Amino acid sequence: MEQFTPEVTTKKTKIKRAEDSASLSMFKVFLWMGLGLLITGVIALGMPDFLLFLINTMGMSTSAVNTTYITLMVVSSLLMLPSIILMNLKAWRPKSVWMVIGYVTYCVGMGMRLSDTMMYLFMDSIATGTSFGLTISITFLATAGCFLLMGLFGAFTKKNLGVLVPFLLTLMIGAMIISLVNFFLRSNLIYWIVDFVMFAVILLVVAIDMGRIRRLAQSGGFSSENNLAIYCAYSLYVDFINIFIRILYYVALVRRND
Repeated sequence: MEQFTPEVTTKKTKIKRAEDSASLSMFKVFLWMGLGLLITGVIALGMPDFLLFLINTMGMSTSAVNTTYITLMVVSSLLMLPSIILMNLKAWRPKSVWMVIGYVTYCVGMGMRLSDTMMYLFMDSIATGTSFGLTISITFLATAGCFLLMGLFGAFTKKNLGVLVPFLLTLMIGAMIISLVNFFLRSNLIYWIVDFVMFAVILLVVAIDMGRIRRLAQSGGFSSENNLAIYCAYSLYVDFINIFIRILYYVALVRRND
């Protein structure tokens, strides 16, 4: 029979707190990841409209707009490396606003870098009469939306729901968002398949990384739970972007062969 000594009680209390921290940190990770994806998506998808606004409303010449866009691209790319270094330096220290600044800066820079690709996709869709650019955008924003919703859910409930529950709820919410959007847009079957395959691959990588995030949360190596959440969100964010770019690369090859 187990003896309830002060040492055993203290050990159980520490384990319970670690499990609670892992669960709550997971929701924070989802919240920060969703926010990062939303920032990147809005910039990448909204840049064509912004450039048209500069030409049509502000009266800027095409050459001036091109110069402005190239300047923004260069500055954003140059700021990405310092932001990575900043996050790695501040992650293990007490809560710091510099973690937030580094993460947001990186997401903005990635949005600028992806904007060129997204503009090409939309122009190609217009030229070919397809909605491929739109379906890619749906997947990107739907993923950001479901992670944001899960983060907000965890922030309001503040209960230990385990580590699998956030993942399963994210899967359900993401599937609902993609289904509803494709239904109202009356998308073809191929675009439904593309959306769900992309979303499934992304969630698979997230599921693999969740074990590592759980161990980090329980290890107590971070001085701040917020730093832990941002650092892990950044890790998931990078995985997501790498998968997204790889999928676009293969799709571009297929379309070129066609």
